Amino acid sequence: MSLERRQYNARTRAELTAEPLTNVVEWDEEASHRAIMQARDATLRDPEASQYLAGQVLAQPVHPATNVYDPARLYTQMLRLVGLKKWEIDQMHFTHFFAQVREVILAQERDQQSLNDQPSAADIHQFEQ
Repeated sequence: MSLERRQYNARTRAELTAEPLTNVVEWDEEASHRAIMQARDATLRDPEASQYLAGQVLAQPVHPATNVYDPARLYTQMLRLVGLKKWEIDQMHFTHFFAQVREVILAQERDQQSLNDQPSAADIHQFEQ
């Protein structure tokens, strides 16, 4: 695997910086919202239970949404940027499709980096003086 692909994989994978607590119960969004409401309601009756419940909600591992999967956007991107036809994508194996998506992203990043590395017109004018 090339260095560029390893760097891409490292950027796109979600990594937790801190170890989550071992006794934390994982909840979905609805359960977390319910726990917050219950902790708020239990504040006067049982402050310790309320604090524990709120602590459980706050200790939930947060998964960053940096790499959100949007199938329609990916499909359109492959149709427009790569020039694939709908039938080609439909017949393509999913691992091949996502490998091509990764290569398109890497190519776009290389193109953007080369544009950033080129001197601008203001820089050229400054050197002429």
